[in-house]
Amino acid sequence: MTTQDSTPDVPLKQCSKCKKILPATKEYFNSKSNRKDGLCPNCRVCSATARRERARAKGIKPKVTRRKDGLRKCAQCQKWFPDTGEFFPSKTSAYCFPCRRDYEREKRREQGVGPVPQRRKGDQKQCSHCERWFPATGEYFNKRSNSDDGLHYWCKECDIAYYHENKDRLRDNKKAADNRWREKNVEQIRTYKREWGQKYPDKVKRLRRVAANRRRARKENLPDTFTSDDFKRMMKYWHGCCAVCGRQLNDLFGERKAAMDHWTPIARGGPTTPDNILPLCHGIDGCNNSKSGKLPEEWLINKVGKRKAKQILERIRTYFEWVREQNNEPA
Repeated sequence: MTTQDSTPDVPLKQCSKCKKILPATKEYFNSKSNRKDGLCPNCRVCSATARRERARAKGIKPKVTRRKDGLRKCAQCQKWFPDTGEFFPSKTSAYCFPCRRDYEREKRREQGVGPVPQRRKGDQKQCSHCERWFPATGEYFNKRSNSDDGLHYWCKECDIAYYHENKDRLRDNKKAADNRWREKNVEQIRTYKREWGQKYPDKVKRLRRVAANRRRARKENLPDTFTSDDFKRMMKYWHGCCAVCGRQLNDLFGERKAAMDHWTPIARGGPTTPDNILPLCHGIDGCNNSKSGKLPEEWLINKVGKRKAKQILERIRTYFEWVREQNNEPA
């Protein structure tokens, strides 16, 4: 039995195979989590010898790792690389990174398990799913922040096909992940909303009016399908002007602003739908202020008279018919 010199602070451990007494450190023993001391009972030399014997018994060519002057030789491609984690997956790995990926690729192909690892060749990149080669650019691969080159492992064609095949599941997972993020970042969301509200006060007022109208519609069980896209389409149709008086909305002096008016008031059963919302001026002598919750025909006759009211009603009726045609809705 031989004994190795050791400092008093480092405990000693006897190898169960060769019976040598060595310092109980990872320099001499491999790690093993289910042991009390976290170390393998055999030393590193005996463990390596046992691995080679098992490989020889199975007819597998043993992997030979050679080191010299801070360099390590890959057992597959027989090339010398710096003995660092930049070129080898681990301290004991016999294969460099490219050869290790090729080995895993062939192993997974034989087993038929999952996509193969990524492979590069100059400025070309291989899709891990269909194994076709493409230029390593955003034209062929989607962006992925946590990958080495900032690109996804799959090409765009495979990525899109996978999304359509698993659309419902991916949406549910995304929704659940968003909810978890919101629960963990409540204060951050509140701060952002407060700063956004201070930066865009006019938008906040408009959104609050929309929310109030939707709340009233929900309470009265009325349809509520008006969206921001419908608002943009409506403003484009009326050229940013009031649908009744034709005055410019959001004028230079800030005297009048755009209001989304329920042509048939909510109090009279009017829904919040694209064929019941009109842009009216709100402010000094605004149409929206005087209309309030009145019925449109009565309010128009009192405001402009029967003859002009008939022209305005016909113009608005034409707009509502156009909206139904755009949405493919029955009249």
